[in-house]
Amino acid sequence: MKPSGQTWRAWKVFDPNNPRTLPRLPGVYVIFQGSVVIYVGSSKCVRHRLQGHRLDGHTGGSNYYSKSSAWAGLVGLTGKFCTTHRLGEWSMLETRLIYRLRPAFNVHHRRVVI
Repeated sequence: MKPSGQTWRAWKVFDPNNPRTLPRLPGVYVIFQGSVVIYVGSSKCVRHRLQGHRLDGHTGGSNYYSKSSAWAGLVGLTGKFCTTHRLGEWSMLETRLIYRLRPAFNVHHRRVVI
């Protein structure tokens, strides 16, 4: 999953229930349930984007995500992230990963066949 060029750092594992461990850098993140990819996302600030999925005022734990989140009630979530300093690279990688992996919760990237 590493694009060409030297601006990317290695993919690192993180706990989606504790986004405070993530850097405040642009990058791509992948959420797994077990070994199945369920979501691919990217942001100018990976930490803040993952915190945006949370229940307001919640400090972490097994029920970290709000009831309106698509991830609410899911157990066994893990994640990987990769950061870059080049503007836009993270967005292109996100799109390629979504089309390649077809995660269940990335519904806005689905191709419509008529």
